[in-house]
Amino acid sequence: GFGDGIALEDGVRAVWSNTLLKARLCEMACAIGQAVSRAGEDWAQAQRQAVLAVRRHLNVTCLYDGVDRHRFARSSEVEKLMTYGCCHCHGLTAVMAASLAPFSDL
Repeated sequence: GFGDGIALEDGVRAVWSNTLLKARLCEMACAIGQAVSRAGEDWAQAQRQAVLAVRRHLNVTCLYDGVDRHRFARSSEVEKLMTYGCCHCHGLTAVMAASLAPFSDL
């Protein structure tokens, strides 16, 4: 496991006990379950579909697409960034890593 949480690049952190993070990960777990059940016995396809399902559940935009001052851009809390965030490439990678890490044993 990953203990109580993980520290990611640029000071972004994921604390597994955070209520919003748990809720978002539950949404992703449901989406992953649906993706895996559609893939059947093709495990490589199941993994690809699971990653795509997680990405579809992230409400985060890239700074290079434009700054939206209403979005969280300076948060160190991954749950805020994945819910309504705006990051550069390192932040996007951190959000995706925190979203995939709990499912890495699948």
